[in-house]
Amino acid sequence: MIDTIILKFPIGKFYIEDISKFGTTKPEIVNGKEFYKKYYNNPDDSSLLERGYQPRLTLYRRGRVIELKIEFSAPKILFSNNLNELEDSDLNLLVSKLKRQIEARGVRISIDDILNAEVSAFHASKNIKLKKGYTSIAVIRELSKINLTQKLDMDHKDFRNGGHSLQYYAKSHALVLYDKVRDLKKPDKRAIDKENKINQLSLFEYLANKNLPEIVRIEARLSQKQKMNSVLKKLGLPEHPKLKDIFKKDVCQKIVSHYWEEMILDGNTFLFQPLNNPQRIIQLIIKKDKNIKPKEVIYLAGLYIIVKDLGIRELRLILSQLSSQRSWYRIADDFKKLKLARYQHEWVNEIKDAIKKFEPLIINGP
Repeated sequence: MIDTIILKFPIGKFYIEDISKFGTTKPEIVNGKEFYKKYYNNPDDSSLLERGYQPRLTLYRRGRVIELKIEFSAPKILFSNNLNELEDSDLNLLVSKLKRQIEARGVRISIDDILNAEVSAFHASKNIKLKKGYTSIAVIRELSKINLTQKLDMDHKDFRNGGHSLQYYAKSHALVLYDKVRDLKKPDKRAIDKENKINQLSLFEYLANKNLPEIVRIEARLSQKQKMNSVLKKLGLPEHPKLKDIFKKDVCQKIVSHYWEEMILDGNTFLFQPLNNPQRIIQLIIKKDKNIKPKEVIYLAGLYIIVKDLGIRELRLILSQLSSQRSWYRIADDFKKLKLARYQHEWVNEIKDAIKKFEPLIINGP
């Protein structure tokens, strides 16, 4: 469903009762000499321990324009964790609780204005239980081997934390896959979810003592409004959405499915074939093309074995020292010939099925 959301409110849609909570004064806000200035109203650790998870508030001044940004994790507002997932019917409860938390920070906003607030960024996500003995780390390692498509304009890859997390990202958006349970155990600087571990610890300590399936998280982060609107438009969804427009199962499902299909599966399905025996690989190559020459068989079999082991991006990095970009594209075109089997690892089908159904994951804690 949905996780992180950033809302923006223009002046007139919010009222600040206690400006000191932003570390400033009204005269400074109105008459400050700096053209651009930010004022923060964020919870500290003692406040988190006392009141639980809370949103982060930032007041912006650009010349004479003043607006308020509110950033929060929707499931953490209701559950104090983002392992449990929300449903469409949770919207009113979420808004009511968010309103109370904002008021506790010295700001008043009506429920109607929250529901109709401008969304500047949000993260669509899905937590998926893996079955049949698969582990999150094994799945993420396999996914790290894909050929990063240029369709989504992503230019960076980050594979870290001992294989527990994988990020493909650009400035405007990102696709993040990680082991949700193990991520909590990481130090804040290394964790993917850096926000408010304090109030999630009890649940994850409880989970640590349970024999539960592995949980891998897929998160599509639309970090800039222009990119968010372009993705929504491509998927046939309304641009310039309000909170009530994005808090929907079908919206998040379409976004997660789009990133999974376009980025992970497109052109990469051969990597997920459970074929490792060289003799069997050669047999399937010959079966696919009865007229293939022996030299081509050896080349394709070697290419298949190498990319299955190293990954496509690593192979490209090695070959970049020896050949031109054009030569690499000719090699990459041969990946089409490596789709040798109709079946894939079962975990691929598990993820596909979970995204297709998009049923909320609920873990009952202590």
